[in-house]
Amino acid sequence: MIWAIFFNFSGAVNAQETENTRNDLFNFEHVQTAIRYFENPSDENLKSITNSNAMKHLKNHSDRTGYYDKNATVEEIALDLLTKKNTTHKKLASTKKLVDIIAGNKEKQQYCISQTLQYLPDDFVFTGHLFFTWGYDIGVSMDENASLNLAHNTFHKSIDEVWYYCIHELNHVGFQQYNRFPDFAKVTTGTQLFELVQYLTFLEGSAVYAAYEARADNKDLTDPDYIALENPTTMQAYTQEYFHTHNMIASIGDRALNDDDWNLLNNLSDGKRLWYRVGASMAEKLDKKLGRHAYKKIIKQGPQAFFDAYRLL
Repeated sequence: MIWAIFFNFSGAVNAQETENTRNDLFNFEHVQTAIRYFENPSDENLKSITNSNAMKHLKNHSDRTGYYDKNATVEEIALDLLTKKNTTHKKLASTKKLVDIIAGNKEKQQYCISQTLQYLPDDFVFTGHLFFTWGYDIGVSMDENASLNLAHNTFHKSIDEVWYYCIHELNHVGFQQYNRFPDFAKVTTGTQLFELVQYLTFLEGSAVYAAYEARADNKDLTDPDYIALENPTTMQAYTQEYFHTHNMIASIGDRALNDDDWNLLNNLSDGKRLWYRVGASMAEKLDKKLGRHAYKKIIKQGPQAFFDAYRLL
């Protein structure tokens, strides 16, 4: 949730655009300025980070999801990202190297975009940025933008994870152009929670599925989500558990939510990560049974269409 040359997005990008134009989607300003800040923690460098488009994106994500309190200013969030953890010389050097590798590999950048577009409607157009940041979650998306946190240890252990997560987060961007991300603070009833669960199951499941091919082609299915997806016995049990929880949430109805209701999400978002894994399994089955054209149509139609189509398989 980065280089000496800043890529400023200069136009819409879809499957019909030229290769070199697509590279403008990637934006490294935030992580690069953060590195400069660690080398020289001046007010000027902090202001540059605070005023960056990446911070506007992170603030937008935070306000919609509750990552930080809505009253937190952009500057407060930026400073927290920079000072929350002790930044070692080793981490700084490793991140600089990571930035150089990612920024210099135009072929991989283009591969990520092309892979993403294969799983999105043909009329989808990128109009924002994929920001590379210092801090925040490992990767997030909101509306037309997404971001990856290059200070996250996952990316320092394996550069390949950067490319897989690029596909994952860019898929979210495409999905959200047809299905707006909800404001968590406005979810107050059982019906709204049920709609949120269906939304996040489709959002996360389709993104996990979109990166599946790239991981499989690279013989790199060691991530726990994909280990689960490769095990039919595990997925059968997970699917049963998911729909049991799904039905429990559906039965809440229009009454106000309590803590026990929210606790039903524990194994969906964390733990067994059921809306990631079962959602990806659902997406895979729909894509393979109905075909890619039909699957892309469901992306545009939204979460209810996703669940309706799955029940008809």
